[in-house]
Amino acid sequence: MNKQKKGFTIIEVVLVLAIGGLIFLMVFIALPALQRSQRDTQRRQDVAIIASAVRQYMAHNHNNAPPDSGRDSSTNHTYDDDDRKGTTWGSGNDSKALRRYLVDLDPGGVTTVVSVVNYVKGSSSSNRFTIAKADIEGYVTVYVGAKCPDLTKANGTVVTIPQTKKQGDIIVMRYMENGHWYCLEV
Repeated sequence: MNKQKKGFTIIEVVLVLAIGGLIFLMVFIALPALQRSQRDTQRRQDVAIIASAVRQYMAHNHNNAPPDSGRDSSTNHTYDDDDRKGTTWGSGNDSKALRRYLVDLDPGGVTTVVSVVNYVKGSSSSNRFTIAKADIEGYVTVYVGAKCPDLTKANGTVVTIPQTKKQGDIIVMRYMENGHWYCLEV
């Protein structure tokens, strides 16, 4: 009598472990990309909330656009752009004028600073901004007197914003974690 032992062969065990390892590796690689995509979705939603806040501000302030963050009477700082002091995009002050309209913005979320550059009433003349990797988290800028740029011509983190100097031309811009700009016209 020839008795066969019931169980798995070494090849079957190795094959199951290899398949399990591949599944784990695919999840390990795909998870960070999925999380980045979810954070960028949140950033787009924040841009829409900020655009709505600008509309609310204008409705409550005789159709005037928010003041330049550097000219906002509630702040003592000056907006820095790379034309004046060689700093990077995102170094502007938080807009105190807009902050009260941003009640729907998640305080612990992906947006912490909403800066305003007013080309109509402010003194900003530079239209070319560079964003540092450290500034990606948290910064959104509202540009008054500007139109959305052709984002296909953006050179990485460098973007040129076309100025119109018209009070009604307002955009909200954000650099996304996946390496591209997002612009929404108010």
